[in-house]
Order: sequence, then structure tokens, then C-alpha cells
Amino acid sequence: MRPLNGWKPAVRRRRQAGDGVLCTTRRCRWATPRWTPIACENGHRLLALVERFPSLTRIFCGHNHSLTLTQYRQAIVSTVPGTVHQVPYFHEDRRPYYDLSPASCLMHRQVGEQWVSYQHALSHHAGPWLYDENISCPTEER
Repeated sequence: MRPLNGWKPAVRRRRQAGDGVLCTTRRCRWATPRWTPIACENGHRLLALVERFPSLTRIFCGHNHSLTLTQYRQAIVSTVPGTVHQVPYFHEDRRPYYDLSPASCLMHRQVGEQWVSYQHALSHHAGPWLYDENISCPTEER
């Protein structure tokens, strides 16, 4: 592998089926391209922790103004949304987009021996309502 932008490759082994694409150099390449140059310095060290500790199943990185997820081996790696404007995920477009999606954060709750993580909007919005299958799917024939 050739160095990219002066960084040495972090992973010299051959990719295997099931490997997530997280960091192939010292910087992560899976976030929005506009912000990738400032994201995840020393990503190879993060991957080494995932390999060293098989019980490490989640890594939350913040903030990146968007909820973005990927997987490396057993670990889900996520950037978290911002508490102000959001940055939409455009894989190739490097122009500086933002939108006024509701501000949000990730919340984490332990349920028994497991953790449940979910996105929580920080703005006021209508609802919640109890689900009623008779009115919730108007396009289905009954």
C-alpha cells in the first residue's frame, strides 16, 4: 500500500471478508468527505483496540453533525449528530453542505446486560401517538 497524503498505511494485512472499511490509513475515510481530513487521527490505534478487546462492541465519536455508522470486526463505530445544524452525508461531494434537520444526540440505556443506543431529537415535535394499524397504513387494502 502506498502512503496517502504522507500517512503510512495502518493496516498492512490483507483485507478479509467481513472486514468493515473504517481506517485504512491513519485517518478514517468513512465520514462525509468534506470533513474526512480532520476526522479520526490515529485511527489505526482505534482499530488495534477493537482487535485487542473482543468485548468492545461500540465506539461513539463526536461530534460530526450527522449520525453515521460503520462496522469493524465486532464493533459498531459511529459519529454522533450535532446539537445544532446537521451535515448531510454525501459520499463524494466535498462542498460544505448543511441543513436544518432537528438537533439531536445519542442516548444510551442499559437493558439487562445489553446497551441500547438511540437518536433523540432535541427540538419539540408532535407526538408520540399510540399506533393504530387501522389508520397508520392508508395505502394497504383491508
